Amino acid sequence: MIEPKKLQINTPDNEYLVVPCPSCDKETRNKVLADVFEHMQYADALIDVWTNYKIVQCQGCLRVTFFEVSQCSEDIIYPKNGKPFYPETKTYYPNRIAGRPLLRNINYLPRGVNLIYKEAHNALCAQLPILTGLGIRAIVEAICKDKNMVGRNLQEKIDSLAKQGLVAIEGAKILHNLRYMGMLLHMKLNHIPRKNYVQHSMSLSTFYRVFTLYQNNLKTYQKWTIN
Repeated sequence: MIEPKKLQINTPDNEYLVVPCPSCDKETRNKVLADVFEHMQYADALIDVWTNYKIVQCQGCLRVTFFEVSQCSEDIIYPKNGKPFYPETKTYYPNRIAGRPLLRNINYLPRGVNLIYKEAHNALCAQLPILTGLGIRAIVEAICKDKNMVGRNLQEKIDSLAKQGLVAIEGAKILHNLRYMGMLLHMKLNHIPRKNYVQHSMSLSTFYRVFTLYQNNLKTYQKWTIN
């Protein structure tokens, strides 16, 4: 078992940070209740990892959450202009992203779509963009299956949704974009540049737009309730 090179525990009296709050669904001012700094070394002290563990309390809703900020000596970046630096990796518990809440009235969605959507949303909040992208395509397929759409492929099934009036033309275009993104992600699973992770993860917000269209139109939205 590797012992920390340094372990420091603090209970600051007047330290505040701005972090995403899962209850307020936005970045809020949080009071730091406890702070633990840990310095670990690996590979005969050739690799250093610095981690700050923080327990914080939202000053709006008073919810207590936890997050960690870590840096690794192997991740050092040498910019063309400026000093080398170690990028930070932030992990929140529970996982969340400000501005990406679950859909309201989610229980009205068909059970299959509901389950896949929740898992895709969890993957997004956990910053797992590959699983998020695959989940988005699975959502589109589940929608078509739930409505028994006919077609030789997913593209034709989405067109059938529009023809039957279950989605607007704009909604069908969004679904096609999600289908295409998921297809590319599946085909190039082993060749996805890390810099494109954020682009893939943000696509779930596009899915949010589709169901917002349903929620803004009660007649259309009711067609998605369980019979």
